[in-house]
Amino acid sequence: MKTKFFLLIFLGQCLIMDAFAQWQSIQSGTQGRNYYSVFFISDSVGFFADCAEPPNAWSYNSFLKTIDAGNNWNGTSLGGNYCASPFYFVNENIGYVSYKADPPQGKAVIKTIDGGATWFLPNNSGTTSNGASSIYFLNDTIGFAAMTPGYIHKTINGAESWMPISYNSTSNISSVFFTSSQTGFAVGNNNPAILKTADTGNNWNVIDTNYALLSVFFPSSNIGYAVGFNGTVVKTTDAGNNWTQQNSGLSNNISLFSIYCSDTNICYAVGDSGTILKTTDGGLNWQRDSSGTNQNLNSIFCTSDVCYAVGDSGIILKTTKGGEPVSVGGIGEKNNEIKIYPNPFSTCTTIEFQNKNNERHTLSIYNSTGQLVRKIEKITNGIVRIERKALKSGLYFFQLMNNTKRVGSGKIIIEK
Repeated sequence: MKTKFFLLIFLGQCLIMDAFAQWQSIQSGTQGRNYYSVFFISDSVGFFADCAEPPNAWSYNSFLKTIDAGNNWNGTSLGGNYCASPFYFVNENIGYVSYKADPPQGKAVIKTIDGGATWFLPNNSGTTSNGASSIYFLNDTIGFAAMTPGYIHKTINGAESWMPISYNSTSNISSVFFTSSQTGFAVGNNNPAILKTADTGNNWNVIDTNYALLSVFFPSSNIGYAVGFNGTVVKTTDAGNNWTQQNSGLSNNISLFSIYCSDTNICYAVGDSGTILKTTDGGLNWQRDSSGTNQNLNSIFCTSDVCYAVGDSGIILKTTKGGEPVSVGGIGEKNNEIKIYPNPFSTCTTIEFQNKNNERHTLSIYNSTGQLVRKIEKITNGIVRIERKALKSGLYFFQLMNNTKRVGSGKIIIEK
């Protein structure tokens, strides 16, 4: 087996990586510019919210996009004195960002329909809504935003308008997550609360008030994790009806801001002072990874093989989910649940995956620049045949979705 060595050149600077580090920095040292959110729609295409501090520098903010797994970014100005975070992308074109403006009372949820190239306020009246601490969309029309204490706002028209839906708590909701089109969860912090809905967010019930939480993630319909203040990590195994605290090993002065789970056993959490926690056994044990920074890490997101963590002072970190340093520009092809044959191919290939319940899946194929070139919908038998047709030779990335949940992703190569 041949070994390839990669040299990372970013903005004309050569970065020397610690060969023993689990996470490597692919950008750092931008004083006063912070990243609060990271989101990927495929292995190669992702988005970063770049926010400058103090507020008088907000006019220089940009929304960054990568089409090569975070090695290079193109920045787009959001317009005005905005500080953007958080955000959510429905597909390669449609996305939403909550921003706060200067002066601070100016807040809104803005939208893009061209992959982040331009942004606008969706509602025609021009009336701004409150900024949101969390955004989650089920599709291109139905979404949720945590805007004001005591309410979770819902839109059914792509953020043209928002309906405030009250819940029996004054907690500031910090994170929203749905496991299906009907079932969703929300967690809050100042007055601790865990909320659940079973009717697409029309009603929310408080099911726990013991933990001050900042982020929630469900890798399956029954198993979920949430993290928050004082090193808190909690887990549910019964679809959110009961939650138990896990031993994170952190002191009370360390908060965890974001969690992402690759499956029911493997999860990452990030927080204060460069903290990165990882579990590979469903939370029975949490280990602290070396991040190489003491800057706060605000958000984490994982693709099929790679995880990204972003934070203050322009920090962007990257690692494989196995915990070994990732080669720059490299996206792993291993996927235990998806088979591709043949690959590479010249005329056609077949993608096979497990679909025991005959659920409908959608396969999206992107070229090397992140452009959607093929979409195959209503796949129910676990096998999809891809004809080359007009596709040119080269590298392509695919993403397999079940409703709003990513089932798997990878890459295919078309030969000449």
